[in-house]
Amino acid sequence: VVSEEFRNQIVRELVTLPANRWREQLDYYACCSQAPGCGDLLFDTDTWSLQIRKTGAQTATDFPHAIRIWYKTKPEGRSVTWTSDQSGRPCVYTVGSPINNRALFPCQEPPVAMSTWQATVRAAASFVVLMSGENSAKPTQLWEGCSSWYYYVTMPMPASTFTIAVGCWTEMKMETCSSNDLATEGPFSPSEADFRHVGVCSHTEYPCRFQNASATTQEIIPHRVFAPVCLTGACQETLLRLIPPCLSAAHSVLGTHPFSRLDVLIVPANFPSLGMARPSKDKTGHTSDSGASVIKHGLNLEKIFMQVHYLKGYFLLRFLAKRLGDETYFSFLRKFVHTFHGQLILSQDFLQMLLENIPEEKRLELSVENIYQDWLESSGIPKPLQRERRSGAECGLARQVRAEVTKWIRVNRRPRKRKRREKEEVFEKLLPDQLVLLLEHLLEQKTLSPRTLQSLQRTYHLQDQDAEVRHRWCELIVKHKFTKAYKSVERFLQEDQVGVIFQQMGIL
Repeated sequence: VVSEEFRNQIVRELVTLPANRWREQLDYYACCSQAPGCGDLLFDTDTWSLQIRKTGAQTATDFPHAIRIWYKTKPEGRSVTWTSDQSGRPCVYTVGSPINNRALFPCQEPPVAMSTWQATVRAAASFVVLMSGENSAKPTQLWEGCSSWYYYVTMPMPASTFTIAVGCWTEMKMETCSSNDLATEGPFSPSEADFRHVGVCSHTEYPCRFQNASATTQEIIPHRVFAPVCLTGACQETLLRLIPPCLSAAHSVLGTHPFSRLDVLIVPANFPSLGMARPSKDKTGHTSDSGASVIKHGLNLEKIFMQVHYLKGYFLLRFLAKRLGDETYFSFLRKFVHTFHGQLILSQDFLQMLLENIPEEKRLELSVENIYQDWLESSGIPKPLQRERRSGAECGLARQVRAEVTKWIRVNRRPRKRKRREKEEVFEKLLPDQLVLLLEHLLEQKTLSPRTLQSLQRTYHLQDQDAEVRHRWCELIVKHKFTKAYKSVERFLQEDQVGVIFQQMGIL
């Protein structure tokens, strides 16, 4: 009988193996996963997390270094979404949550709570299993009709990055592939000899690509594209050609790809993806919900406003790039990625490093405090953007929309029964982007009559427009309780990807 002390010593030696023995460590972990357990651990689940504890453990060092979790998904579970793909075949994927991006264990962990993982997934042989692992897994037949898929990571990661998707997907490949493409995208499997210390890293030890001379020059990492078979043509015509130049551009701007491969999955239309929070060092858990236009925070109702953080973040970075100049800004980004790769950091760290690495004359009264105040701790459009809008000349297309908005406001103000015949308004034909802008302006109106809304729908055939236009149209329907068009809202929720917004607005 192996004593608990000896068993713990073995595990400690296993987890402290140096990075250049990562393959050996991985094999040992695989053996551990098949060994008899040391007893069950106590655990609790709440809405957004799995909490594991061990009786008698008072400090972190007393807690197990390696945990095995047996997990079975069921349709009534909330950590995954069971749905159908574009071909009508069943599929399942980790759903987006207000806490963190579509993780199997969504949580807001402290920066030290990171770990490596291995996962073996069993599924019917006709299904493909994709996970956020480092390896390009291939199925292994267990028995007739059942396959096993094995994924792992060697880089310690937050639990909120652990994702899975299972479906009847097909790997998309170019019809013709040149020898140069094959050479560029060939498999990259680092050996122990590959790890040469190019520089000193600040993260915990793991087989880091930033210390691998071959990896640092790899512009295009191996990648796979999966989609329903009905989308084969679209993938071959468009998507497959876009990925290599995008990967190359990312390498030219940011430097070494931190991961050795990329899987791209074409998800169903009901995949929620609006403004979900990403893993961050902030462990308060006060992250905002999907980008809905409501004023109450979904998890913390005491908050009086809500941030559409991805959108505001984009405009903040755009503002900084414009203020500093592309050359200075992109040079800093590359240095930032190299300095902080493999770590979770605060936005203050990013901004502080930015200000320390730019010339004094380009700071122009910028500070971490005023950036936070103007961009991250205030509701609405940040002041710098408001000034930019006021100073910038409005383009012709936007002016045309404003003219149409004025017409619709006039129509809405007319009495139902007019005493004398008035000249009918003639509305211009608008592009889809112009329609979005028009409807957003009309959303600012306190009241729109059913007659006006019906005329809007008839004039622009709103029920036949793209999802962006119909999204705004549904907001108008909801705001003004236009019951005649509720079928449009029902259709939108069933067919498009932003149902979460209307769930929060009380339609469902």
